[in-house]
Amino acid sequence: KPMKKLSLVFITLLFVLAVHSQTEVYFSRDTLKVKSLQGASVETNNFWELGRSSSFNSLLEASYFYELRLADRVSLFMDAGLNTSFRKSGSVTVPMFSQLGIFMGVEPRYYLSLSQRKSALRGGLNSGWYVGVPLRALTDVIPASYNIYDGQTYDFVDSHFKLGEYIKYSAGFNIGYRHALTNKLFIEGAVGGAYQTYNFKYGNFYLNGALKLAYTF
Repeated sequence: KPMKKLSLVFITLLFVLAVHSQTEVYFSRDTLKVKSLQGASVETNNFWELGRSSSFNSLLEASYFYELRLADRVSLFMDAGLNTSFRKSGSVTVPMFSQLGIFMGVEPRYYLSLSQRKSALRGGLNSGWYVGVPLRALTDVIPASYNIYDGQTYDFVDSHFKLGEYIKYSAGFNIGYRHALTNKLFIEGAVGGAYQTYNFKYGNFYLNGALKLAYTF
């Protein structure tokens, strides 16, 4: 009988601990709020342009970011950094690392869902699904041998090149998901579409997909 009682107590404790651990692992979604974050990230951004000059462009980016909390589920994601790209358009190919650009962007975000762990090894880091409106500007620092501008091929490597002379502006819409790997590290993916213009003279629509790995300070 003592063994039966002890076994029953042990099983009851295991059940209580199991239930308690489940309540401790995740916060209630009703109590979660977006928080401000900052850090550094590396990202691959892939674009499929639509229209008369359909092409593929893949960017590799390194940046500093700051995500500012505006409301419980709303934030403003801001970043700036360097990138290089691979581009294929018709018979013109621009290989990766043949040019270097600088960019900056702002993206209002609304988080559709939030999940956060209380574990010491996991942080919320605004994990969850979100929709965003990314606005970006990009220009070359070291131009590629060839680029596409206004439907024609231009050689940018000459004495006439000036920093900031050719600027790409874009505005779009995307849906993404962020997942915290640790209390400092997260991975994020997003898909969407945008309109991009070159010096407000020539523009095109494109679809894009991005994958980011970030470390928060």
